[in-house]
Amino acid sequence: MSWTPILSIPRSWVQISASGDTQFERLAVAIGQPSLLAEPRFAEMLLRDENNDELIAVIAEWVAARTAQEVEDVLERHGVAAARIQNIEELMAHPQVVAREDFITINDDVFGELLLANVLPRLTRTPGRIERPGPRLGEHTGEILGGLLDVPDGELQALRQSGVV
Repeated sequence: MSWTPILSIPRSWVQISASGDTQFERLAVAIGQPSLLAEPRFAEMLLRDENNDELIAVIAEWVAARTAQEVEDVLERHGVAAARIQNIEELMAHPQVVAREDFITINDDVFGELLLANVLPRLTRTPGRIERPGPRLGEHTGEILGGLLDVPDGELQALRQSGVV
């Protein structure tokens, strides 16, 4: 069992991991609430889980008064495991994501340039690649019904006219 609250900061989120007693002690000091350590309801992990809502309210109040960067800086100085959860813009601009080419741009006949998640994992001998977006709705209907299932052309045409396919 672990205790890892995810707390909202205006326009950001932060995940704080303080499951063990030592991490919780560091967190209490970091947020300026060392009195939490004397509270019997927070004395150990199972009790913190039972009183989770109250504890998160205290931490959330501290978090809400700071920017995401301030929260990260303070918690890092105190040795508390925490990280900002990136929004999509931050993720797309992250140097590691860019360097790994985790997203690629391809051209689509209808939509133009599309940004897609790249093939992961990318293996050395068989890295994989994306050549085009997925098929359009019904793009292969004729091929499947007529070619693979041997539906006669007349019947396929009737199915299309009646709106079945």
